[in-house]
Amino acid sequence: MTIDMRVMIGTKTIIDDQVSKIIINLVNTNPKAVLGLATGSTPAGVYAALVNDHITHRTDYHLIKTINLDEYANLDTDHPNSYRTYMNNHLFDHINIRLEHTHFPDSTPFVASFLEQHPVNLQLLGIGNNGHIGFNEPGTPFESSVRLVSLSDDTLSQNARYFETPDQMPKKAYTLGISDILKVHQIILIATGPHKARIIKQMIEGPITPQLPASVLRRHPDVTVYLDHDAAALLDQSLDIYTKGGVALDIIA
Repeated sequence: MTIDMRVMIGTKTIIDDQVSKIIINLVNTNPKAVLGLATGSTPAGVYAALVNDHITHRTDYHLIKTINLDEYANLDTDHPNSYRTYMNNHLFDHINIRLEHTHFPDSTPFVASFLEQHPVNLQLLGIGNNGHIGFNEPGTPFESSVRLVSLSDDTLSQNARYFETPDQMPKKAYTLGISDILKVHQIILIATGPHKARIIKQMIEGPITPQLPASVLRRHPDVTVYLDHDAAALLDQSLDIYTKGGVALDIIA
């Protein structure tokens, strides 16, 4: 049976624990690894587990490099809602990583050069309610690379809650492209909550289409999707993709 995607279903606590252990193992076995990181509420528990492990076991990050998926345009890096600030607060300030080794796509030529010289070993992803990964909105060509983009109305609506007023929400952002994401060695996507159930079903069971950017992950040779039970609630496990090949599904808790 050919497996294009692995789907693991469990509680958020167990998901955070398993994903953090994968990252820790990579850091321990490859001290010069490049990590692709994401922001938002989804990976916060993973970062907390990495911090706790560093405090307890002193996992060493001083040679690790990171590149984040995206960053707002025209927003100071020390702004409370910049993704740089998020990463500093949730992870970088609490482990022994060198800040000059942590990168964000705020300069297209630099990031393109960085990715060519430093292939990403593991990419952590979330998924937007409209199926975007990074800020690659519906309709983005699969061949897209790092660039400046205008944010969709749906994404602006989702993210405006992080700003004092909607007018403060940046309308543009830099993002890694879909082709950049597909070049990484290993991809882990996490989705939790009932509001993600519809788009997860479409991503896994529907057609692969630019109208749902995350669907292209099914073409990647090493992708694992971690879902809590709410996000997995609409999956139809009787479909051939589960029973005859394509998707390997496992209940982890």
